[in-house]
Parts: sequence; C-alpha cells; structure tokens
Amino acid sequence: MNHTAAERNIKRASGITHRIAKKNKAPNRIRQMKCLAIRQPWAMLIAAGIKDVECRDKLVPPCKRFLIAASKKRDAKRLGDVLDGQLLDVVNGYIAKGTLPPYEQWPTGAIIGYVDIKEVTYGDVASPWGCGVDGIKYVLKNAHMFNKPIYDKNKATPLFYNADGYDNRHLPASQVVTLDV
Repeated sequence: MNHTAAERNIKRASGITHRIAKKNKAPNRIRQMKCLAIRQPWAMLIAAGIKDVECRDKLVPPCKRFLIAASKKRDAKRLGDVLDGQLLDVVNGYIAKGTLPPYEQWPTGAIIGYVDIKEVTYGDVASPWGCGVDGIKYVLKNAHMFNKPIYDKNKATPLFYNADGYDNRHLPASQVVTLDV
C-alpha cells in the first residue's frame, strides 16, 4: 500500500500525539500548552467557535489543545474586507446581538482563548472554512474564549510555541460562546 508523504506525516503526528499523551500522565508533571498566533479576525472567530478549521502550510508539533493568540496585526481594518456574503452576515448578527464585541474592540497582541484539535487532514472537510484550500487543515472543536485576554505572552510567529505558565490544568476563567442560529 503506497502512502503519500503527506499521509505518512499525518500518521507520524498522530502516533507522536498518542505517545506524548501517554508519557504526560505521570503525576506532578506540568505540561506547557502550545500556542498559535493568528491574526484578527480569524483568532476571535476561532475562539468564538465560528471558524472551525485552521489551514496551515506546515505540519506543526502535535498537540490536542492549543491557546489562541491574537497577533498584533489585523488582516483587515473592517470585517467586510475579509468576510463576505453569508459569513459576514452571521458575524455581524452576533455583534449586533452583543454575543461578540464590535470588531474594533477585538483584542490584538493577547492570548484570547483555547481550542481542541479534532482532526488533522489534507483532505476535504465539511466546513466553509476549509473548502477549496490546499494544505493542512486542523479541524477544531470545543472553543473557549477567556473572560479577560492575557497580554504580554504573545509571540509574533505563525508556528506553535510553548506558552510558559499555562497548562491544561491551570487555565484562566473562560466561557463557551453561545451561538444561536
């Protein structure tokens, strides 16, 4: 059975994740959480559970949960510059209801929440956020937004990095954003 290099990398990452999870079950072992810097508006949309797929060019170190760091730069001055049609209407609806703050108030340069990785794939996903996009797709679930953003812990990097002082057992207060349809 022939596997492409991409399939071998995903299988290798899955095996590493399993071995890391087994190894980290030792008591008193504090694990550092991985953190990923993402530009606004994408960081807030992931933390709110609206964006459920993150696409990347490179396979990153395996982890099951990562912190969401909103980078200091935004991809756009207005939401309408990067979102259109139905997605823009949905996000603007959440802003109008008060579920999300106005776009200008979305934090930058801060860790704003965390999310679990459900699946890593190169294939198609059942989400508008991954359709027609090449590369690695991280399918996300269980998004949480911190009640207060954490400033001065963000690094400007598109790769996963260790977030010092945070692990799965010592996370700040957070909430699941309730999205009504």
